[in-house]
Parts: sequence; C-alpha cells; structure tokens
Amino acid sequence: MDDSQKVEELLHHFRMEQKDFAEKCGFEPNVISSIKRGKCGISNRVFSKIITAFPDVNKSWLRDGEGEMLNNSVNQSIIENNNGNFQQGEYINDIRTFETVITEVKKEFATKEERFIDLLKEKDERIRELQKEKDERLKEKDEHLKEKDSIIQDMTKRYDKLQERLFELQDKLLQSQETLLSYIKTDK
Repeated sequence: MDDSQKVEELLHHFRMEQKDFAEKCGFEPNVISSIKRGKCGISNRVFSKIITAFPDVNKSWLRDGEGEMLNNSVNQSIIENNNGNFQQGEYINDIRTFETVITEVKKEFATKEERFIDLLKEKDERIRELQKEKDERLKEKDEHLKEKDSIIQDMTKRYDKLQERLFELQDKLLQSQETLLSYIKTDK
C-alpha cells in the first residue's frame, strides 16, 4: 500500500476533508494534496504530526503498510448508540459538526447582542430627542404664559387707571350735579 492510499484511508476513516485533516495535524493542506498525487511520500515530519494528532493510528501501518490501520484496541472499539454503531471517526465528525453549530450560534448571538445594544442606544437617543423637544415646547409655553401674564398685568394697570379715571369723572359729575342743583334751588 503506497502513501497516497494510506492518506485516502485515513481521510475516509476519520471522515475529514484534506483541509481539516491537515489543520488537525498542523501542516498545510497542499502537503496532503502532494501525497495523494504521489508527488511525495509521508516524511518523518508528516509521520510524526499524524501520529501526534491521531494517536490511535498504527505506526507500523503508517510507516510500512503493515498490520491494521488502527491499533488493535481502537480497531475493536465501536461506540454504541441507540441508533446503531458508530465508529470513532463518525463520532469525531459529529463532535466537529456540533462544535461548528455552537460556533455559528455564538456568532449569531454576538451579532444579535450587538444589534440589541445598537437598538438600546437608538432608543436612548430617541428618548433624549423627545425630552429635548418636550423641554423646548415647555419653554415656548412658559414664554407664552409670561407674555400673557405681562399682557394681563398691563391690562390690569390700564383697567385700574380707567377705574380711577371713572371715579374721578363720577366725582366731578356729582359735584356738577350738586352745583346744578344748588343753582336750581337758588333760582327758584
């Protein structure tokens, strides 16, 4: 079995894309592409990184193609579930899918949280604007009331003066009447 076939089997078993496999191992995806195309083999560095990332892979199988792909204890272990049997690779893939979903939910939550904060800021700004408008209207009403008060005070003063003048005129009229009555009495 050549190195390209070994890599294919590893990808298939762990149900991973080249990019994800390379990322987990700590090297560039083009390394996997080169091995799969037969341009290069599994170097000591790549071998070491694969074994570190996937400790259940049989070293003899990966180096020489001898034995089973996974160590015997792992080869026998199948995780049982109510829906049936899942191999370790399927379980790992499910965990990765779950982690991806969690990451997406976190991003969505962060986005919604930011939007919520923006809406709160907009609400606060609108409240400040409405309060400012209300204050301006109250100020205008206050100015109108002051103006009306001033007009009322002015009219009250005028009324008082007119009232005074009326009393003066009434007094003069009374005096005139008395004088006239006195002339009338003297003339008789």
